[in-house]
Amino acid sequence: MTIITNKVASLSNLQVIENFVRNIKNVNSEAIEISRLSQSKFYLKIIGILLLISKPQVIKALPKSDIAIIWVNIWDV
Repeated sequence: MTIITNKVASLSNLQVIENFVRNIKNVNSEAIEISRLSQSKFYLKIIGILLLISKPQVIKALPKSDIAIIWVNIWDV
């Protein structure tokens, strides 16, 4: 399970979320992995690609991965 917030989370926020998830009836609390905050953030800026046919699509690389794949259709004009 991945929880995304619109603000930077603290360790106390993480504890509140973990306690909430562990108390959900349909969740196997033994299957919950270690909760952790992200350690770094990377950015990639691509300049000069015309948005002609479709918008970029973002998908998760693997179910338990924190890596995304971005697909962009690039047409030769």
